[in-house]
Amino acid sequence: MVRGWFFGVELIAIIDKAGHVKFIGMPEQLVIEVLFGSITIKGPDPWVEVSGEYDEATGEFSAEGAGTVAGFPNISVTFTGTVNAESISGEYTMGADGGLPQNEPIVYSVEGDMIEEIIEETPIEIG
Repeated sequence: MVRGWFFGVELIAIIDKAGHVKFIGMPEQLVIEVLFGSITIKGPDPWVEVSGEYDEATGEFSAEGAGTVAGFPNISVTFTGTVNAESISGEYTMGADGGLPQNEPIVYSVEGDMIEEIIEETPIEIG
């Protein structure tokens, strides 16, 4: 069984030395799935899905993924922060290992509140 949450979020670019933000329109909703100490965070394009470890006692998570960002393929993405059934906060970095123009990442502050709890037999689809 997959436990998850549907969040309304605000993403604010806090580091953007190369001016990437004008080419990337981030979503306002995310789906977070939690299963046995692991976490997957999904969202509509241009969000790049990330997966990693989740500490259910503290709510802390560290996740990573790779995908297309502003037309550039295989861009490394990381997301660290805390999440629980009420709120999420953290930092989401696109271009963590370079790959974007000028090899500069874009870092977003992510803050949001839970809209709906989701309990599913299988992983949650978003699209």
